[in-house]
Amino acid sequence: MFRKISWELTFTYILVILFSVGILGVYLLGYLDEYFSRNMQSELFTQAYTIAEAWPRSIDLSGLSKRETNFYRGIMIRMSNQTGSRIIVLTDRGSPVWYWPESSKPEPGMAILPEVKMALDGKPAGGGGMDYLSQAYPIRESGEGGGRVAGVVYVTRSKTYLQSILIELRNRFLTGFIISLVLSLILSVIFSHYITRPIVEITKAAEDMEKGDLNRRASVSTRNELGALAGRFNRMAEKLQGTMEALMSGKNKLASIIEHLSGGVLVVDTSGEVIMTNKTALRLLGLRDSDITGKNIVGAIPGHSLLQLLEDSGYKRMVHGQLEEMPSDRTVNAHINPLFSENDQPQGAVVILTDITEFHRLDQMRTEFVSNVSHELRTPLASIKGLAELLIDGALKDEERAMEFLESINREVDRLTRLVKDLLDLSKMESGMVKMEKHPVNLEELINLVLGRLTPQADSKKINITADLCKGVFAYANMDRIQQVLINLIDNALRYTPEGENIVVKLSVREKNCLVEVSDTGPGISPNDMERVFERFYRADKARTRHAGGFGLGLAIARQIIENLNGTIGVHGNTPHGTTFYFTLPLLTSYEEGRGYTSMEIDMRHRG
Repeated sequence: MFRKISWELTFTYILVILFSVGILGVYLLGYLDEYFSRNMQSELFTQAYTIAEAWPRSIDLSGLSKRETNFYRGIMIRMSNQTGSRIIVLTDRGSPVWYWPESSKPEPGMAILPEVKMALDGKPAGGGGMDYLSQAYPIRESGEGGGRVAGVVYVTRSKTYLQSILIELRNRFLTGFIISLVLSLILSVIFSHYITRPIVEITKAAEDMEKGDLNRRASVSTRNELGALAGRFNRMAEKLQGTMEALMSGKNKLASIIEHLSGGVLVVDTSGEVIMTNKTALRLLGLRDSDITGKNIVGAIPGHSLLQLLEDSGYKRMVHGQLEEMPSDRTVNAHINPLFSENDQPQGAVVILTDITEFHRLDQMRTEFVSNVSHELRTPLASIKGLAELLIDGALKDEERAMEFLESINREVDRLTRLVKDLLDLSKMESGMVKMEKHPVNLEELINLVLGRLTPQADSKKINITADLCKGVFAYANMDRIQQVLINLIDNALRYTPEGENIVVKLSVREKNCLVEVSDTGPGISPNDMERVFERFYRADKARTRHAGGFGLGLAIARQIIENLNGTIGVHGNTPHGTTFYFTLPLLTSYEEGRGYTSMEIDMRHRG
């Protein structure tokens, strides 16, 4: 289907052709009508003149012999028949004396015809009407140009033949006009299509580029102005494609940077529509990308405290504050940074969301740590100070009481020493200052050794310790540190297990790791406390009371030891009560396989 411009060109061509050919046809037909009429009038004049000059001076042919009369009449008849004219001879009074054809009897009152009147006055004159032409010529008594006007020769001829010729010409002209119009229409369509093809091609290329196909080009081979236009269009498209690719590359880089930022990012315009965001922001706000991107932020998070911060900024000044309605008990700060155009007009704002939950938790841990250390130091120091004051006040004189007080002071000093030592060990391990040498450790023998040391303590509380140990399990670890962890976990189990209950120590292999589990039947630990039992000085007070003893550092030290040995440590509750602490260590076989030893060599090394 042709484009609109193609039809416009076609109709323009047709109108030009119609106008030109129509004017030419009207002019030619009018000219031919005038030309034929003028020629016919000239023939009538010649005929009238010839008859007038040849007609005898006796108008009524009186005095002529019959032969002469017939001669004159024969000439007139032949002339009339040859030209198809009607010939009438009139007297000076306008009365007809002879006419031919005989069937065309003259009308009465011919003397009043304008051309006859002028001929009677001695002047030849022509006339006529819609259907005929006429010519009147005077007959003088003395010949041409002299004498009295004795009569008039009146010659008329019908225009029917002339009109038939003109009608035939008009019909032929109309037929030719229609044929030329059809041919012109066909040629106009072809030429207009050929002319507009480059424009259509450029338009299609522009439409495809509008739809996103920036590789599209207009294929126009003409060398005229349209070809030059297509060439400039293609060069413009190439520059546009380069610009768009650069913009898309920059946008992708910016989106990648924003996506990988640790903080949340929201970009909004002045109407509140969210232009860009990243996963961190969606996670902090508890939303999905489809919930907010491209939508108004007011509708996405109605009533949120972030909206108040945006309103306070007015997209003109920086504002920051802490958000209140955050999921998962998180603490988030929001910083509003306005965006301005080159002429300092507000265009929107960038919202930076910073998750400070961990900082908040660490700050609480620091506060709790200081409080716990103060408490742990205050109690023995107060005891030492009180005992020292008693000795100063005179208790030294009583040797038995003095010795008792000094032993108490010694125990409190030992307790402070252990506390300081544990804190220093934990700090060194966390900072990586303690280098743990790793070597093969037979976990079955090590667990049996630790259980032998703690059996008297278990017997004193009437607690039964059951060992379920897989034989020949070697870990690549540090024996002294693993022994420290085992003592801590089993001692904790003994401390919190009621008398007469059981403790189970289990050793097994899971994939490429050794798994050690210590399960007790004590009061258990709540799920919330399980997340924090490995923190320094943390005690699950509801389940395990402070009077059970210890500083709350053992599990923190145990976690640091296991993590430094490339293992994992954790805890989970038992049903219906009790707790299981567990840790994993790299299996020696896996380590040695990674070093290139065969299974036979590994077995020989273990047995050796």
